[in-house]
Amino acid sequence: DALDGTTQEWSSMLSFFRSTNMTAPANYERAQQRIDLENYTSYMILNIWAQNHDWPHNNWYAARPRREDGKWIFLSWDAEFGLGRNPGGWSADTFTHVLGRNSSLSTIMSSLINSPDYAQYLIDELDRHLEGPLSPQNVITEIRRHKSAIEGDMIEECRMSGQSIGTWNANVRTLEVFAQRRGPAIGTAILNSARIPMPRARYTRPNAIELVDPGEIRIIGTRFTDNTTATFNDIPSPRPERGSSRELLAVVPADMSLEGQP
Repeated sequence: DALDGTTQEWSSMLSFFRSTNMTAPANYERAQQRIDLENYTSYMILNIWAQNHDWPHNNWYAARPRREDGKWIFLSWDAEFGLGRNPGGWSADTFTHVLGRNSSLSTIMSSLINSPDYAQYLIDELDRHLEGPLSPQNVITEIRRHKSAIEGDMIEECRMSGQSIGTWNANVRTLEVFAQRRGPAIGTAILNSARIPMPRARYTRPNAIELVDPGEIRIIGTRFTDNTTATFNDIPSPRPERGSSRELLAVVPADMSLEGQP
């Protein structure tokens, strides 16, 4: 329902995603004129990571400036079922949950992931979020910051509600376990999804190469794993070392030269 204005532009946008072939690069470009793609992708990653299953059929808002070039943005709302509350634990495949719901947000995602360019963007953004704002260190820091702000009042709160302060502390620890384990679980679920139109093992070109010392380079790219290999004119590096999904250190083979273009 429209809280302000009409549903005309919203209906037009949904009709576009329902009827448009996103495998065509030109149509993917058109999609980016309809929604704020960065906002939508971050919004979806956040809620999928949070294991929010009282969504996307429920509990969301969208907004659009009333101008010709206005794009839709999406806002999180009422996500208290997330972070392992319902479903419990940290391993639920919320990506498949989203794609299986009858929801406008699911319609958009189901359409966009047919575009190899968007699928690539989604995976890259997932990596960036899981190593940045949704990294275990960041999330646990936020959990402890909030805990510190209210723990002085929790003894009285627990007394009034008939709860145990030990239960509250156990729930906080459960949140920290979720923060530690959720990233790899949902990352694997998305990468292994049959709906992502890309091969499971693939060649990738680096975004940048930096010389660390005469015999070692730093490779900057995306989606590096512990199994990623680095080759120099088809000669494998003897000791590639993954720093993160975006950084790989590689020893240059003894008989190779670093002269010329990487």
